[in-house]
Amino acid sequence: MNIEQATVDDSQAIVRLFKRYRFALQSMDWFEWKYDANPAGKAQRFKILSEGEVVGAVAIIPQRFLWRGREIIGLQTVDGLLGKEVRGKGNFSEVMQFLVAQRPAGVSDQSFYLSFPSLPASIRAHESSGWDRLASFSLSICMLTPRLPLEKAGVALMRRAFEFPWTAYRKWVMGPKTGTVQVRCWSGDDTQFNVFAPVERICGDRSAQFMKWRVKHNPRDDIQLLMIYERELLEGYAVTKIMGATTKVLELRLRHPRRRHIQALIRHIYENHRSDAVAFWSLGRPRVDALIRGMGFVRRHRSGHCFVQHLERAGLPADPDEWDLTFLDSDW
Repeated sequence: MNIEQATVDDSQAIVRLFKRYRFALQSMDWFEWKYDANPAGKAQRFKILSEGEVVGAVAIIPQRFLWRGREIIGLQTVDGLLGKEVRGKGNFSEVMQFLVAQRPAGVSDQSFYLSFPSLPASIRAHESSGWDRLASFSLSICMLTPRLPLEKAGVALMRRAFEFPWTAYRKWVMGPKTGTVQVRCWSGDDTQFNVFAPVERICGDRSAQFMKWRVKHNPRDDIQLLMIYERELLEGYAVTKIMGATTKVLELRLRHPRRRHIQALIRHIYENHRSDAVAFWSLGRPRVDALIRGMGFVRRHRSGHCFVQHLERAGLPADPDEWDLTFLDSDW
């Protein structure tokens, strides 16, 4: 197995590989958006060869982080895929070790590496190749209708029986409709969302330029940025991703989190997306976590993880409480 820098001429072969495994970037539009249009810089792409054939791929994308007036570049490893021909031989650990020795042109040597693996094999590969686990995300979910928990065949009558009490429960979760808190879709203007990030923590860049790339012009995901107003003042925002019948909140930032803000967000999601469930990815921020637990959300599991390398080189702390990571920082 050999790892080599990929060129533009390799792009079609890598996309075909991704399509074969139904993985990552399955069209050239997705490929060019993620790797070439990133405002933090172009991706560094690699192909993995076996007997002259492309059997795998991986990339590094630059990402801006802000802390105490500094801008630090994180190098996120993404879209790592090994074909069946080279799996199960410790090769993925070798790939992860290879990546941390790379640095895209023009990137400071004070950069650090990060990765968001979710599959067990990928997590083990990070651990065995010397990456450090910085944080783990939990997923809290609220069923707004009985359809998902009762979708198995033969329970149609049971589902109908649950409709009335579930409607009452949903109304309790969403609370009374009020005109003081409103949720609106972002127009794609030049709003600077960094003002909602906690200044004392390390946060990913949320400039309008980043949000336009990651959200507004994203051809891959059904993703939206929802702006939350109270009495016509912008109180915060949420970034949501629709996946089937569930809407997942990747990031929620509010100046002064209140139950009514989250209720208005859930109402907007239900009325506009007709979602059967809403889920929040969380890194354990006490205020918001307490609010959603008090609204009937159930914590399901920890499945998203952030691994890092070379924090000391960038002068960054390894304490997760010093970070305000969200799932929007991942490439998911």
